[in-house]
Amino acid sequence: MVNGLQTRRILAYFVNSFFNKSGKNASFFNQLMLENHNFKWNYKTFDCGENIFTEENILWLIHRGVVKTHTWNEKGKPIILGYWVAGDVVGQPISIIEPYEIKCLTDVKASRVSSQYWHYLATEIRNNHMKTEELLYIFRQKSLYEKTIKLLVFLAKKLGVEHEKGKLISIPLTHQELADFTGSTRVSITRIINQLEQKKLIERPNRSHLILSPTLLK
Repeated sequence: MVNGLQTRRILAYFVNSFFNKSGKNASFFNQLMLENHNFKWNYKTFDCGENIFTEENILWLIHRGVVKTHTWNEKGKPIILGYWVAGDVVGQPISIIEPYEIKCLTDVKASRVSSQYWHYLATEIRNNHMKTEELLYIFRQKSLYEKTIKLLVFLAKKLGVEHEKGKLISIPLTHQELADFTGSTRVSITRIINQLEQKKLIERPNRSHLILSPTLLK
């Protein structure tokens, strides 16, 4: 049953959508509908560093925190597939990659959504594919320098928070992690990061934080 609060939220959705037909409103409404079916799906919490288990007919809707999807090649080298935050959907059913793992980079709260409710996640699934296409565009850059800059900007916009000096990425983002993401080497990434620091385009207050300047974000 829909309670009084949910009824008001649904009415607010229709009022907003009358003036603004946006994907964000659709996502809001669909997630609201999922809440009505919480007897069929549920929230789970995961600790930083924990893997979220994957199942054939299950997607995970992230409500809080940051996760990384990744795989590895035949030699065991990690291949990062993406970083995902609140509002994103991840799971084996929307990937053709095997093996496929979801690792929590922070404490995470997520919903386990079974296949009969995936139609409520149409907007989130579409956004997942759009972000994947954006990463493919970045990886097609011929210059590793340009590829690294575009990747940092992408991550700052997706994972970063406002900071007095620009955008702060506070998840662990090592040079090796960036090398794995770009398909390059740690030495090459270290050289580029040093160049960006010298140009005052980025700042690393410590090993786990990275600040992108407004100039780089333009």
